[in-house]
Amino acid sequence: MRLKWLKQIEKNFFYYGMAAIVGISLIISCLRMNMEHVFLCILTLILFMLPHVLNRWLKLYIPPVMEIVIVAFIVCGIVLGEVENFFVRFPYWDTILHTVNGVVCAALSLSLVVILNKQDKLLFRLSPVFLMIVAVSFSMLIGVLWEFFEFGVDRILKKDMQKDTWVSEISTVSLDTGTGGEVITISPIEKVSVNDGEVVLDGYLDIGLYDTMEDLFVTFVGAIAFNLFASIYSKKHKGFIFCLLIDTQEHTKKRLEEQYHEKKNYHD
Repeated sequence: MRLKWLKQIEKNFFYYGMAAIVGISLIISCLRMNMEHVFLCILTLILFMLPHVLNRWLKLYIPPVMEIVIVAFIVCGIVLGEVENFFVRFPYWDTILHTVNGVVCAALSLSLVVILNKQDKLLFRLSPVFLMIVAVSFSMLIGVLWEFFEFGVDRILKKDMQKDTWVSEISTVSLDTGTGGEVITISPIEKVSVNDGEVVLDGYLDIGLYDTMEDLFVTFVGAIAFNLFASIYSKKHKGFIFCLLIDTQEHTKKRLEEQYHEKKNYHD
C-alpha cells in the first residue's frame, strides 16, 4: 500500500514538472505574441488528458511506464521540439523522438493484439516472429502516415516540418538532355543559385528527403529493438510485458487476481 502511495506521488510530480514546462513555454509564447505557439501549448495541455480519457471513457488500463512515456513524448515533440525549436537547436532531437515513436507504436500494436482478441495470454501462444512482423509493420504504418502529415503541412501551410539537409552530391536522370535516361552525377556541389542568382546557397538542399528516410529508419530500429528486448526478457519474466501494454481494465483486473492467487498458492 505504501509503495503504491509513493508511486502516485512520483507520478504527480512528473505531471507537475511537465505542466510547468508547458506553462513556462506558454507564457513566453504569449510575450512573443506568437499565436501558433500559444495554440500548440494549449493543445499539449489538452493532450495531457488523453490517458485519463482512455481510462475513463474506453475503460482502458494504461501502465504507469507507458503513461509517462506518452506524456513525455508529447511534451518533447510539441512544446520542446516545435515551440522551443529543439529540432533545430539539437540535431538529433528529431531522431531520438522517432526512435521512441517506434518503441511506443510496437508496444501499441501488441496491445491491440491482446485487446482485439480479448486474450491476455495470446502473446505467449503466437510465434515471436509473427508478433515482430505485426509490431514492426504497425510502427512503420504510423511512421509513414506521420510523414504524409508532415508533407501535407509543408505543402499546404508552407511550413518546414520535413527539415531539409545540405548535400554536396546528387545523381539524377533529369539533367540528361538526351533520351537515354543516363544518370548524371554532380559532385561536389559548392554553390546553388536561386532565381537567376537572387539567392546564392552554399550547397544543395534536398527538400526533406533525407529527413524522411532517417525518420522511417529509426522508427524501424526502435520497433525491432523493442520486440527483441521484449521477446528475450519475457521468457523469464512473463509479467514484464504487461507493464508496457495497454489493456482493458477488466482483463487487467482478472490478470492481477490470477497472479495474486498463483503467488499465494506458491507460498502456501
